[in-house]
Amino acid sequence: MSQSDWTGRNEAKWRNWLLKYTERLRGDEEAARESGRDLATLCEEKRRAMERNNARFVLRNYIAQRAIDMAEKGDFSEVERVLKLIRDPYALAAAASDDACQSKTDAAGALSSAKDAEQKCWSYECKPPDWALGLKVT
Repeated sequence: MSQSDWTGRNEAKWRNWLLKYTERLRGDEEAARESGRDLATLCEEKRRAMERNNARFVLRNYIAQRAIDMAEKGDFSEVERVLKLIRDPYALAAAASDDACQSKTDAAGALSSAKDAEQKCWSYECKPPDWALGLKVT
């Protein structure tokens, strides 16, 4: 399959999905109107349902590896941070504690200098670092 065939196929799939999703939203709007419910209330209920059913934190190999690397150097702060997130992965507090960036490492997973630590902040809501692309589970 050529690149243009692949792109065209995916664009068609996305267009189809967007049409179906738009129809669903219109149906929700119509159902809310017919039932006399406020659309904003319906949207808020959906948001709460998504938050209850979609974890804010999912343990990934690169996250575990960083915690292991730091623990092997005697710093268990990342292990504690990960354990806190694992205990309640659905909590909005998981994102807040992540934003606090309680521990920092360089791109190789090693502890950085104090100056570098002030400038770097790893967030679990971002893409994994480049070094994590080569991790393999054996």
